[in-house]
Amino acid sequence: MKGLFKLALFLLIVGGIAYFTCPDEQAHKDALKAAIEKNIGKELGLNEDKSNDVLGILGGISQLGSNLSEWYLDSELQVENHYVYSVGRLTHGGETDMVSVGVFGHVFTGDDEIVKKLSGE
Repeated sequence: MKGLFKLALFLLIVGGIAYFTCPDEQAHKDALKAAIEKNIGKELGLNEDKSNDVLGILGGISQLGSNLSEWYLDSELQVENHYVYSVGRLTHGGETDMVSVGVFGHVFTGDDEIVKKLSGE
């Protein structure tokens, strides 16, 4: 009986922590935006050694993509709060995909295929 009480207390504490650290919609937007920017930067080759002029142009294109992704996420992202975790969903081309899951104050984004789809590839 003592072990059952300890288990119940442990689950209550973990559930309380999960409840108070459940990420909100803004956290999902920030995580997805960072994943999209990383993917755009990778595709443009911003990590490679190039001349400063080329980096400036690519950086401008990357910033434009960042602004577009922010607009898209603001209008299309739906975050479902399940109290101890949250789920981010986007409707793209008639399909609704789960693109992020938030728990314990951290948002995990979907795999690279979903991020590439959101980046417009």
